[in-house]
Amino acid sequence: MSRRFKEIKVKIPIEQHLRLHTLKLTEGVTISEAVERALQKYLDEEAPSTRDRLVELKALDETMV
Repeated sequence: MSRRFKEIKVKIPIEQHLRLHTLKLTEGVTISEAVERALQKYLDEEAPSTRDRLVELKALDETMV
């Protein structure tokens, strides 16, 4: 399954931006990759019920095509 991406603009505290930039410089990870990993971890650990809702929404979307 190919992954689709949606670009969004968010505001984050300067401290978080500096930490992300530090990851970029020290570990060679792009800021986008770091944010994607962190967001995925959060969604998996803190909001697992959203996965079920997403499946429902995808199924609904497919019936509307």
